[in-house]
Amino acid sequence: MPDLIPRSDDAFDHFIKTAYYAARWVNSKGEPGPWSAITGSIVS
Repeated sequence: MPDLIPRSDDAFDHFIKTAYYAARWVNSKGEPGPWSAITGSIVS
């Protein structure tokens, strides 16, 4: 059976990496506000 798993250090460079972010503010009393919309960005 052939070995189908990549065996190099850069094996994962073929995949797209995406980071997802959400933000919220906190007022001076420490009360959190609502969450923002989630946004994603491709990173290298």
